[in-house]
Amino acid sequence: MGDCNEWRNQGGCLHDFGERHRLIDTGHSFHSRRPVAKLDRIFASPDLNAVEAGVHRSALAARASDHLPIWARFERAD
Repeated sequence: MGDCNEWRNQGGCLHDFGERHRLIDTGHSFHSRRPVAKLDRIFASPDLNAVEAGVHRSALAARASDHLPIWARFERAD
């Protein structure tokens, strides 16, 4: 999980991590004042299922960084 700074959908670390992990869709988190890109990513191993995921949007978060925080809640896969 983190700021991957990868603009392409399949490039760089997205490709590397994507071979063994699933990309969790959290939404657009960059730029914090007007989010238009998904530069922050969460990857999950096959034994986890994302139950919820998103971007924390608040005035304080937008002032704190140029990226909004992303989050996800997981359950173990059966």
